[in-house]
Amino acid sequence: MPIVQTTTLKNGILGIWDITESKEELLHQLPFSEDEFEQFSKIKNLDKQREKLAGRVLAKSLMDTLDETYYGIVNALSGRPVLMDSPRRVSISHSGKYVAALITRSKTVGVDIQRIEPKIARIAPRVLSAKELEDCDGQTAKLCAYWSIKEVLYKVYRERQLNFIDHLEIQNFILSKNCSCTGAIVLDQERADFSVTVCTFEDYILAYHEGE
Repeated sequence: MPIVQTTTLKNGILGIWDITESKEELLHQLPFSEDEFEQFSKIKNLDKQREKLAGRVLAKSLMDTLDETYYGIVNALSGRPVLMDSPRRVSISHSGKYVAALITRSKTVGVDIQRIEPKIARIAPRVLSAKELEDCDGQTAKLCAYWSIKEVLYKVYRERQLNFIDHLEIQNFILSKNCSCTGAIVLDQERADFSVTVCTFEDYILAYHEGE
């Protein structure tokens, strides 16, 4: 099984999967509820199908590691994935050839994986504040890290009605192989701070918040 990494955390478990299987091989490893199959059948792109399936196979593998039964995943109205018949929360992200999943008992959970690519320089001004852009100083990896951290906070909030510049703030940090930073969700003059872990491997950024 192409699990690249499994990490046991204080509140849950994190995994990274290298997507090498065919659609049929991935389907063979999963139980499928009617709701799941209906959602999956709406995906027409083969690569998107494999990404979606690999995320679920990874989630099942992590649940097996926790010695808990995996019954499937459905999407809430907000679009976030929900583990069926389980008190645990799940977050899934994919980029390039990898998919990452984080399963925790916490109510706040988010994971994001991003391939480090030069195109981020064009996108960054849409999602980062002037202060955040200044801290990146044009470094492609750090621009990707900031974006990935904001994606994590977006998933933590769950309601999904956030502006990345106005509502998500990241304190300056030094990017390394394993580091952490503080991000905040700011809405209606209320501020909630969250610790986000950031890792670099190969040409990817992985960021996650496992909850308290």
